[in-house]
Amino acid sequence: MESANRKIAEWISAENNDNPLYLFQLGLTELPELPDTLELLYCYDNALTELPELPITLVTLDCSDNALTELPELPDGLTRLHCQDNALTKLPELPPGLKILYCSNNALTELPELPDTLTDLDCYDNALTELPELPDILQVLSCHDNALTELPKLPDILKELFCTNNTLTRLPKLPATLQVLDCDNNALTELPELPATLDNLHCYKNALTRLPKLPDTLTQLYCYHNALTKLPKLPSTLEYLDCSGNALTELPELPDSLEEIDVSNNPGIPDYQSDNETIQEYNIRVQAIQSQKRTNQRTTKIKEDLMAAVWTPKRVMQWEEAGVEMD
Repeated sequence: MESANRKIAEWISAENNDNPLYLFQLGLTELPELPDTLELLYCYDNALTELPELPITLVTLDCSDNALTELPELPDGLTRLHCQDNALTKLPELPPGLKILYCSNNALTELPELPDTLTDLDCYDNALTELPELPDILQVLSCHDNALTELPKLPDILKELFCTNNTLTRLPKLPATLQVLDCDNNALTELPELPATLDNLHCYKNALTRLPKLPDTLTQLYCYHNALTKLPKLPSTLEYLDCSGNALTELPELPDSLEEIDVSNNPGIPDYQSDNETIQEYNIRVQAIQSQKRTNQRTTKIKEDLMAAVWTPKRVMQWEEAGVEMD
């Protein structure tokens, strides 16, 4: 506590309300009375179990990585709240101008109403079963590692969505601005139409049987451990592809932009021998094998059609009547 009081005294003597008050990593179990005009408070990584009354002037509060089970009333002017890595079971009413809310790794079962001003929401690693209505200007939503069975309507300007490790069976319509979609380890059987702006798609460990058309901007596709039987055309921008552990029997053309691939554990697809061939050489080898396979299939089909045309029941009867040996 002595070190905290000293830092507060130094802050007061500086006579500058814009200065942050740093009280982090001091081993504190409680905070002293805070200055009335304080705007920026950083008291993370201590052993705090509760917070004192907060100054009404406070704009930023970082109380993460403590042992808090609840928060006091939050000032109306607060715009940033970092309260992740605590033991919170609920949040108080959120300030009307809050822009950033990081409340991950707690024991939250629900969230309060979200202010219209919120742009970033990190609520992952809690026990949430549903999310409230999302603000229209939200750009980043990180809600992975919860117990969500569905997502609400997504904001039209959302750029990043991280919803892995839930029990989602479907996704809502995706915003046209989305750049990152991380929805792995759910129970998805299909994906909605993908926006043209998408850069990263992580959809592995689901129950997908097909993928929608891939956007021309995609650089990462991780779709391993699903039930895919084929892949759509791969964009020329793709750099990373992992489609291992599916039911693929052939591959589309692999773009020259690829830097890393994993196609292992698929029936009928030869393994990529990274020590002996480049991705481009592997693509040539695979396409040649698949082309020969398709040729063989067409040849077999032609033979079968010809045999079916020749060996009609009527002709067989005529030949038998004429005494032609049929062996």
